[in-house]
Amino acid sequence: YHLGEIFSGAGQTAEARKSHEASLSLLRGILEENPSDGQAARSYGLVLGYLAAIDEVEGRPTDARRRYETSLDILTHLEAQNPDNAYLLALIALAQGPLARLDLAAGRKPEAIGRIETTLESMDGLDSENEFFVGQREMLRAMLAQVRAFDRDVQGAKGMLEQAILALERVNESGATTRRFKQSLHEAYSALATLEYPYDLDAADRARELAAELHAADPKALGWLQRLAMAESTTAAARIHRVEPDKALPHQQRAVELARQVVEHLGGPGDWYRLASQERLLATNLRILRRNDEAWKHTEAAVEAFDRSGMENTRSAASHFALAQLRLERCELLRDLGRSDQVGDEAASVFRALDTAENTGAVPEATRPIRARTDLVSALAAFDGKNWTAAADFARRALSRVPDQPDSRLLVVADMCHGLLADVALARGEYALALHHVQEQLAISLRRPDIQDERRADFDAPIHRRIFELEALTGDRKPASAVEHFRV
Repeated sequence: YHLGEIFSGAGQTAEARKSHEASLSLLRGILEENPSDGQAARSYGLVLGYLAAIDEVEGRPTDARRRYETSLDILTHLEAQNPDNAYLLALIALAQGPLARLDLAAGRKPEAIGRIETTLESMDGLDSENEFFVGQREMLRAMLAQVRAFDRDVQGAKGMLEQAILALERVNESGATTRRFKQSLHEAYSALATLEYPYDLDAADRARELAAELHAADPKALGWLQRLAMAESTTAAARIHRVEPDKALPHQQRAVELARQVVEHLGGPGDWYRLASQERLLATNLRILRRNDEAWKHTEAAVEAFDRSGMENTRSAASHFALAQLRLERCELLRDLGRSDQVGDEAASVFRALDTAENTGAVPEATRPIRARTDLVSALAAFDGKNWTAAADFARRALSRVPDQPDSRLLVVADMCHGLLADVALARGEYALALHHVQEQLAISLRRPDIQDERRADFDAPIHRRIFELEALTGDRKPASAVEHFRV
């Protein structure tokens, strides 16, 4: 059993499987001799769960579900004989969490929510500060919070995550020792960090600290190497959302370095896929800093990693969604590098990838921001070529994808589209139309949550100046308005 745990932590799933199967064989022999041995039955259920986790990692969800359900049946039977046993309830939660995750992946959300809520209800009724019990209970609560977030109940989800973190930190401060408990705390902070856009920097930093602590405690555990890479990347994203790309860059560079280490040790399809994602994010960071040649190098590295993952040949919506993101990055970089004439073909490949993603299960709401950004970069490329009609058409199509209550990403697109439409109108001498679009741009800019108060002048002052100038050109300047825009 312990060998199985060690091999799992090192990412050696084949060896872990052999050890856990040997453990099951021994436990089966004990139970044949003494069917009433509760400790052996409990261990049998636990090891079945660990084998199910290996099935999941190896892409066998049917086998994983069968083992998780058998494990759950055994543990539930034992708990019925020993009601309010904190350890057994924690083991039940350990089985229910992955089953809920499989239910969600299969589109059975009500079943997933039912599993979690039923288990939480029994656990919340028991007063225990045992760290394994608290860790499993709050891990389930964090999962339920994420489901609520998908249903747009972000405030409800945030309250649940904060409740989970409070309970976990209380036990942690009293001297929690197990890695499994620290993992629960790390995952709760990770969920809170990425719950809303812009990301929560404090939660991202705490998740990163915990991942670094767990990796340092067991440097050979490649699972924690992967988690640390993701945590570094989340911190980088939170910094970018705060318009601090210079502070984000070291974290994203570290994320790429760690992802490369995982590929060197394992090199499985999922490892190459994660490396492609980290290389793409680094390219984005470099592009924001106007280091476009370096950004192009990392974009090409991302394409190579994605190709080596083989994910383009799967029926996975997530992989085609990731390919679309990567193609969009290339689109934007081509334009930044002065190769606007090549944007059209790359944009077409973005839409092909998104169509495939939607045909394999991605919801249009998820693909909308990428479609809007692709239209925007196509509009900018057309403007570079002085094709005013195409630029305006693409910009209006991008705007048509922005809903009445857009998130921050789509507000950025709308902001830039109105700025571009103002430029097109100016190029055509349509000053009144230009003024309209710049006024719309200002209204949208003021709604953007990603612009911190201390940086707002950088964004808004140029817009106020344009309004001041355009009011003069249209003869529509009113003294009070002129003074206000001039003052800003």
